[in-house]
Amino acid sequence: MPKKNKVAKNYKLEKFFKKNLFKIILLITFIGLVMANVMKNNNPNPNDGFLRITKSPWSGWSKQQPDDSVMEILPKKGEKIELIGLYNKDLYELEIINVDDNSIHLQIDGLSLKQGEGLKAKGINLRGCGLQKFVMTKGETVELNTCSMDMGVSWTLQY
Repeated sequence: MPKKNKVAKNYKLEKFFKKNLFKIILLITFIGLVMANVMKNNNPNPNDGFLRITKSPWSGWSKQQPDDSVMEILPKKGEKIELIGLYNKDLYELEIINVDDNSIHLQIDGLSLKQGEGLKAKGINLRGCGLQKFVMTKGETVELNTCSMDMGVSWTLQY
């Protein structure tokens, strides 16, 4: 008798799958799309509102340069990000003045700023190392540099 009951259950299950196959495929597809969206949102992309800061130490005395380091943050109004210079000696505070849907307003003191067409220029403006107030729009890149000609740090900011 148990064998007959098992056959009946299998028949009912098979009938259920045949009747609801389209709904099952739709449900699996929907779950896959939801999972893909969740995975996308777990990978920060500078164009998704994250600020990516790449620190590039350099020296004019050596062909071999130190490795870059990268940090990504979700900027918040009033937040201060510490940018540490060579040998952990110099400290610069990048302050987030304001954040809206398409731009971020920043300020920093003591570094040179390259933005827009200025990114194409070679070298840095050694006289431009005062207070820098600037706005970045999504998808934009700017460069901050220590005011030195022999060794220093460049920070590339991508929003």
